[in-house]
Amino acid sequence: MIQIAKTAGAAVQTYVIRLTEPDGGRTVVISPGRDAHLHLLEEGLEGFGATELFVETEPYADGTGGHPVTRRFGERHMEITAELASDEGTLRRLLCGVMNPLRTLEMEVTLGNVTRKISVIPCGKPEFRQANFYTPTEVTLPFLAPDPFYRDAGTREVQFWQSVPLLTFPMTFRAGAGMTCGYFRTTDTA
Repeated sequence: MIQIAKTAGAAVQTYVIRLTEPDGGRTVVISPGRDAHLHLLEEGLEGFGATELFVETEPYADGTGGHPVTRRFGERHMEITAELASDEGTLRRLLCGVMNPLRTLEMEVTLGNVTRKISVIPCGKPEFRQANFYTPTEVTLPFLAPDPFYRDAGTREVQFWQSVPLLTFPMTFRAGAGMTCGYFRTTDTA
């Protein structure tokens, strides 16, 4: 589904955005592909870049300067604006059903060869617009991501242990000869 095409010496990356319900029930696909439900409009992504940073300070007793009280990354407000790519009635029902604020959706964003996930909560109703009967219907979908950080799509296993050799018998000067005794210990870096 993801293809990188070369045009005039520059690589053009395609994208795929998947919104999936937690129980794996319904999925909405946003991409330029034929099997997509929505096609993203130009400048149709808001809040997908850097998130807000919040720093609050309290003044020192003498009134000069201050010390930080709060330092945090803000929640992520996201918005997708796209046009409907298939049967409008069915797609409207699908979007209205998926945009349930009582559920947390999994948003999987793929650009080129990189896929990341983020959990989002629908925070408003889908806004449908159609300029006239001859133009495609556009929709705006608002989301809130309380945890503003994207995660890797796949899980990775890392072992936090290393061996510590203590004694070699008999003393050898060649690798692989003799027997080395020691123990395994856990570390906090990998």
